[in-house]
Amino acid sequence: MVSKNGRLLTTAGKIRGTKDMKKLYSKQLGSEVYALAPEQLKVFASSGYEVPTPEAVIADAGAIRIVPPAGKRAYAVFKFTTGAFVVRTSAETMTMQEVGAFVGEVVQAAIVCKLAENADPDRPKLEAAGGQIASAVAALTAAIRRATGEAHAGGDQAAAESPEVTE
Repeated sequence: MVSKNGRLLTTAGKIRGTKDMKKLYSKQLGSEVYALAPEQLKVFASSGYEVPTPEAVIADAGAIRIVPPAGKRAYAVFKFTTGAFVVRTSAETMTMQEVGAFVGEVVQAAIVCKLAENADPDRPKLEAAGGQIASAVAALTAAIRRATGEAHAGGDQAAAESPEVTE
């Protein structure tokens, strides 16, 4: 998707439960906008972004700017009107050697988006405990063993008992 100013936009994920996020009135925009929590600002700051103070967010959430690190061609952006984190990239021509670094920047920006999304204190947290995950893994393993036959079930023990061969 291309924005009005010609920049390529790739969504990194809309915040789940944006209805639970805090909305503040923006004097500059003349409407309510989603506001970033201090924990989310810390995620951006720790990733090299210039961020406003939490007080500035409270004063006018729609007027603040999060400035990406200098020289980045892909960076995380928060859309205050929709509550979504997205990755914004600059459109440029690259040599084959530059493509890998660019893809790395896109992945880093997507990770910042996900970390900021997860840092929202108002976002419902999954209550999955380690025991629940372990039981799900055990059930999946049992289903795979049933599907592949009982002969495979003893394969793990046989592999553990066999001597390791190295060349």
